[in-house]
Amino acid sequence: MILSLFIREYIILIVTEHTQKERLGF
Repeated sequence: MILSLFIREYIILIVTEHTQKERLGF
């Protein structure tokens, strides 16, 4: 319920951070 929503938001945050790092060349 709320926990699954929190997990989904956390995963999205990690994925966006990873893509930003790749974009910067890290």
